[in-house]
Amino acid sequence: MPAEAQTIELHGSLYDLAAVRELAGQYGGVARLSLEEGDHAVTVRFDDIDTDVADVLVDHFCNHALVETVRRNSQAEARLRGELA
Repeated sequence: MPAEAQTIELHGSLYDLAAVRELAGQYGGVARLSLEEGDHAVTVRFDDIDTDVADVLVDHFCNHALVETVRRNSQAEARLRGELA
């Protein structure tokens, strides 16, 4: 039986919303994620969570989204400086 659903809100000032959208599809093996986008944030709902990862899934997703946000921002800054094509 899946673990209880969980919901979080990720604010666009901290998280790249495109990264959150992209990453949501990568978690299909352990949960069903749905996104509701607002003007400044995205709400992520985790349903049908695999009980083996239920206690760490949301934290892992948030960390993964933050790392992806930093990576994307770093690449954008490098392009602006002419370091990337």
